Amino acid sequence: MFLCIPGLGLWRSTDSGETYERYDRGAVSGRAETGWTFNADPEGGRLACFMLDGASAWTLDGGRTWQPFAGMGRGWDFGAVDWTSASPKTIFAFRHESGGEFYLSTDGAKSWKMVEKDNRVSGLGVAGPDVLLLSRGNGIERSTDGAATWEKVSDVNPKGRVAVVFKGIVYWATDRGVLASRDKGKTWQILGSPVNAVMGPFFGRTEKHMVVVGPQGMSETTDGGATWRVAAPLPPIKEIDWFGNFAWDPIGDTFYAAKMGQPAYRYER
Repeated sequence: MFLCIPGLGLWRSTDSGETYERYDRGAVSGRAETGWTFNADPEGGRLACFMLDGASAWTLDGGRTWQPFAGMGRGWDFGAVDWTSASPKTIFAFRHESGGEFYLSTDGAKSWKMVEKDNRVSGLGVAGPDVLLLSRGNGIERSTDGAATWEKVSDVNPKGRVAVVFKGIVYWATDRGVLASRDKGKTWQILGSPVNAVMGPFFGRTEKHMVVVGPQGMSETTDGGATWRVAAPLPPIKEIDWFGNFAWDPIGDTFYAAKMGQPAYRYER
């Protein structure tokens, strides 16, 4: 479990929140406002921190070393990393209170290029070293030329701010269900049964076992989306789309939730 403390960096607990130790070795500072501030590799060991104010950084070796992001002044709302690569270089991120600026880095955050300024942008993703995904609130667009041109590839509008890539499949939370692509975002389909999802999916040991967050609570499937059930209710956090921060520990079977300026919650089954 990870906990971001404003001004004090990123902390980790290995005993379900009983004790904590600083995880970022002083590389991360400022605060996190959205549930997508932290972009983790679902296969483990790698984590990027897109901080709003203060220093952003990422680790590719389970927290042993950290590399800082090039400074941008005021920082980020959310971002995606090319976790398909063993040595990722492509990072796609949306800047905080900038009027809709989103940026691309192809050198591991050593430098940034502004792609566009569009305040309709509601989500983004990276499906490979040269594959970018974007939602402007009217479906999904895809680029394979560094964001020079975009092609619309789905009419379904994602609710999740960041697409998730796990074992070569791209997933995106929608209010119709979990949208998935097996060809790096060229084509998409809803997995199994409908579920209202605004965050996730979070994965267990396999792609069949996942959890999503929606207004109904934290829903779980063990059969790849064929069936869903509410595994944990929502705590008293009203804004799950932006300020809500959620996590699931599949080993300890524990669910977590927090919101900026409010307590953190834990739900154990």
